[in-house]
Amino acid sequence: MKFRYLFAAVLSTVLLAVGCTEKYEITSLDEIQLSSTHICIPAEGGDVKVELTAKTSWEFAKVINSGKKDDNNKPIYLQLPEWLTVSALEGGEGTTTLTFHAEKDKAGRETALVILAGGKQQNLIVRQGDVKASEATCKDVIEGPDGKSYIVEGVVTSIANTTYGNWYLDDGTGEIYIYGTLDSNGGEKNFASLGIEVGDVVKVKGPKTTYGSTIELVNVSVLKITKSLIGVVDSEVSVGVEGGEVAVRLVNKGSTILASVPDEAKDWLTLSSIDLIKGVPTEKEKNPADTTCIRYIAAPSTLVEARTANLKFSTTSGDASSEITVVLTQKGNEPEKSDIKDALAGGPGATVNVQGRVAAVCNQGYVLADNTGAILVYYGKNFTAADYKIGTEYKAVGKTSAYNFAPQFDNGKGNLYLESKIKDGSFTYGTPVAYDKAKIEALQAELLPDVSKKDEIFAVDIQYVKLTGTVKVDGNYCNLIFTDTEAMQGSFYQLTDAQKTSVVALDGKKVELYGYMTSVSVQSKTTPKFINVVMTEIKEAE
Repeated sequence: MKFRYLFAAVLSTVLLAVGCTEKYEITSLDEIQLSSTHICIPAEGGDVKVELTAKTSWEFAKVINSGKKDDNNKPIYLQLPEWLTVSALEGGEGTTTLTFHAEKDKAGRETALVILAGGKQQNLIVRQGDVKASEATCKDVIEGPDGKSYIVEGVVTSIANTTYGNWYLDDGTGEIYIYGTLDSNGGEKNFASLGIEVGDVVKVKGPKTTYGSTIELVNVSVLKITKSLIGVVDSEVSVGVEGGEVAVRLVNKGSTILASVPDEAKDWLTLSSIDLIKGVPTEKEKNPADTTCIRYIAAPSTLVEARTANLKFSTTSGDASSEITVVLTQKGNEPEKSDIKDALAGGPGATVNVQGRVAAVCNQGYVLADNTGAILVYYGKNFTAADYKIGTEYKAVGKTSAYNFAPQFDNGKGNLYLESKIKDGSFTYGTPVAYDKAKIEALQAELLPDVSKKDEIFAVDIQYVKLTGTVKVDGNYCNLIFTDTEAMQGSFYQLTDAQKTSVVALDGKKVELYGYMTSVSVQSKTTPKFINVVMTEIKEAE
């Protein structure tokens, strides 16, 4: 069993069906003694005091997962659940009076705590109210408090671990994860003895916890198993991008298995045949189940991303019926990962796979950069600048396009096929490219012959720059007026509200602007005029 449930699993099994009126034996260590190792707080809320006597320094161990993650995407562990407070979380030699407090709670809840002292650990259970298991739906469990025990019945949709018994249960109102399944004698690591299969209807009892974003029942007891009339040989099947035939094999314990193609997959998937293979009796198996092989034909895929179909199968036997789902996945045409510079070398229209860090953000998108180059990524639907942090690493797969001479993933046109967060992190800016009079006028001269092709070519590298000039705010427009040339102007590209506030405060002042030049806009359809910059920093010039 994993460490995160080591104490909770042992202690909650003992305490599951008893209330706060139960008497307990107090056990102590030489290094630390408690006046009670089982604390009961009334359901209406209140305080309970416990005397702690230690011969050395002590502290509550961090064994409770908060559901949150740190900057490295690792789970954050806490000493106490959110519903419980203690007057002290650590102390030294001597006697300390600990006050445990909880607000009113109707449902009942409990937690297993650990106190460390002198290299030893003392277990402590805190319970509030009655934690007897109650009949519930998956939806009730998902919305209910951690620590409460539930009785839930649903279909086994998939099995992740056949030793401990980790699997998913779905009752139509939602899906929960079962983390650890006890055998008929209450033992662990003996899941196979229960004979549970995908498709079976199983009733379980156990306490709820939340691990990250996953809702779990931990170390459940199995109350009832209703065997499915359909057994799954393969719960997941796949087919390549080239398409072709794919077979789903099912063990048939009922009458004829009914199969179909889900509506969302009818444009690329067809049902080909259903073949029944009769079971052959043997000395050990007098009445073997039949096997049904359902064949589908998948069309070739031109998509970058993978696509899936949830194939549903049903059968009946007398008054009983069963339904099961098998997930069919067709692989996508995702290209090999490349550096951003190499990805852009072929010009607009290429489908590329790049990975980099968020280097700058604006109101419409963010700059994704690696050690070789950068590209502007426009936000997807329902995303804003607040969803992206500088330094976070992302993978982006899509078709490049050009806008105002520069490369981008235009998500508004559906050209960003896949975007996935890799991990949080930081970003270090190098030395900016300083644009002075000569460099600005050279840029304009370079772009002038290609104005008619500004949305067809990559003529501007997205790069970290420094511009110096005077801020000019005119309504919604914020520009930077260069003092030594009138050939072009700087433009603050798609400022966020916070960025605009800082820029407006410097209106009329000479500043240094740092950020990523993401494009060059054309004035009157004839002249490259505005150097668009996604701002990272602005400060008054000396």
